[in-house]
Amino acid sequence: MSKWEEELAAAAPRDQFKKFRQLGVVGKLHIFFNAVCSSHKRRELFHSLQKQANNEDSIYTTHTLQLRQAGGVRWHSTYLMLLRSFELKKTIQLYIRSLRQNTEIKQEDGSEYDPQADALSDEEWDEVEELVDFLQPAYEVTKRLEGDNCVSGFGSLWQILPNLQALWAHYDDANNRTNKSKYFATAVAFDKAKLDHYFDTLLIKPDVSLYAVPTALNPKLRVAWFKTQWKRFPNWYKKAEASLRKVYKQYVDEDEAEEEHPAFQPPTRRKIPSGTGDGLYERSIEIDLHLLTNAKSKRQKRTNQLDNYLDSLAFEHATTSSHEQRLLKHEPWAWWLEYGRMRYPIVFKVACDYLSIPSTSCECERAFSKARRTITCDRNRLSSATIESIQLQRNWLQRGVVKSSLRDLESFVRKAEKYETPPVAPSLPTDKDDPGSQSDDLYCQ
Repeated sequence: MSKWEEELAAAAPRDQFKKFRQLGVVGKLHIFFNAVCSSHKRRELFHSLQKQANNEDSIYTTHTLQLRQAGGVRWHSTYLMLLRSFELKKTIQLYIRSLRQNTEIKQEDGSEYDPQADALSDEEWDEVEELVDFLQPAYEVTKRLEGDNCVSGFGSLWQILPNLQALWAHYDDANNRTNKSKYFATAVAFDKAKLDHYFDTLLIKPDVSLYAVPTALNPKLRVAWFKTQWKRFPNWYKKAEASLRKVYKQYVDEDEAEEEHPAFQPPTRRKIPSGTGDGLYERSIEIDLHLLTNAKSKRQKRTNQLDNYLDSLAFEHATTSSHEQRLLKHEPWAWWLEYGRMRYPIVFKVACDYLSIPSTSCECERAFSKARRTITCDRNRLSSATIESIQLQRNWLQRGVVKSSLRDLESFVRKAEKYETPPVAPSLPTDKDDPGSQSDDLYCQ
């Protein structure tokens, strides 16, 4: 807890208003929003004035917007409060003018609420707009990293450093402004110090930066991105390249160990059906195909695939087809599956492990939320294997991993809801007509 927070907790309610007003427009709006939301009478008055303002505005016609309080519990609560206050600027001004004529509205603790002390001037409203523009990139970065890596292309671990670098450039530009308020200058300095701490923790301190490796494995970025963005910090991009080479060496050593000492699995033998004898003859002519592989032959010397991958960036961007260029720019994982796995097989193994790591735990939380809809009060005795099968099958059906006639049925339902005359329902194939339909029950057996 900071010194300011300790003084705020020990202060009386009237003195707390003064402490918040020392923060400028953020403190004033914080007091105003809490005062309105803490009383049903004030909320009703605010909504009625908002409807009155909406009638004069062609944008808002039927509904009202709720106030967002900056409690500090959720990320970006201050940004959302400032954004909503800027959207409701006209209503807030009408509300303060109406309260000036009605001094009987009091706080729940009995102290009078003075709306004139929280009225914002035109210069302060300009400061609110400036703070909204300043905080918006951080909010967008958070939402981008919370995305679904499979669907939206966001939320992968390789995006951590590029997004932090984008924030650092944004804060650096804001720091170079000449006309900054005291609160704005303090916010910029604090944000830059926090970003420096993040870079030091994610890149400099660890022996191998697990955040630099997936960034370099993005075929659009590679090591050239580090050298371009960190020209003033050569030790930084050298550390990123060293981390990638250390991880690559581990995979090369594992690949050599697997070829020198292959671990063969015993062949799978099905039970001989009854009526064909004791199976002695069948067993006598079986062949273990693993023994035919020349596993002890001298391993051919490999070229350094990592150097080829890093050096071919300009060549691949200049000579590849339009389809491959689109994958390079927008779908790094699809590029690895279609092109990279054949050109750089060992580097592809590294990409499989690192590009699939989510940047946040949001996707795991979504999986838990979906499982909650499966494990209901009436289905509380499902086994772990059944729950796993249901969740996997749902995910595979949504991603199109397995084929199912349920997709055709879903499109039929959507068309029926869209048009008054429903289209002809598709005929669902049976197991005899379409053996592939049995894939729906792949993990339910």
